[in-house]
Amino acid sequence: MNELGRYAEARSSLEEALKLSPNYAKAWYQKGIALTGLKEYEEAIVAFDTALSVYPEYGYLAYYGKANALAGLGNYADAIQWYDKALGLEPRYAEPWTYKGNAHAALGDYQNALAAYEKALAIEPNYLPAMNGQKAATANLSAGTPGTQGVPQQTGTPAMVTTVVQTTMQSTTPQTPQGLALPIWLALPGIAFAVYLSKRRT
Repeated sequence: MNELGRYAEARSSLEEALKLSPNYAKAWYQKGIALTGLKEYEEAIVAFDTALSVYPEYGYLAYYGKANALAGLGNYADAIQWYDKALGLEPRYAEPWTYKGNAHAALGDYQNALAAYEKALAIEPNYLPAMNGQKAATANLSAGTPGTQGVPQQTGTPAMVTTVVQTTMQSTTPQTPQGLALPIWLALPGIAFAVYLSKRRT
């Protein structure tokens, strides 16, 4: 099954789980991830907001998920606010700093983009997306290029739960040949529980 197919299947299972347990915050969060993967960004934002309303302590993950969905819609200024909320709670990972840099670069704010990329590279010096972003932002700043020109595009769905896997499961995020983190959230226990719940109905 291709990646889009997995996201669609996960959304279906999560929706079944939420019919049985509508206050299951993890399922709302993971539904937001699935919807982001399907590029259904407005619905993803609703899912992340619901996760936060049910369980405010979801904080970092839901903030970061919402930021990425807003960026997917092209609402970069709003996305930056939510990246800042996420980074205020958890500043130790390179990926959110990189995506914040991409949002600044898309607005033509290359100075702040470079500052964000530098933060990412201070954490993970060989993080390719941040290296590419830094290179593009430096070139655009030197050339006086408007926003969105030459800015590295956010391809696919960010590995929004990399931190959860790293800190609670001590596993390594799989990488593509380009060095981009693959979505690994389907391996989290919450998905298995959601599928289990949905199977119980049949």
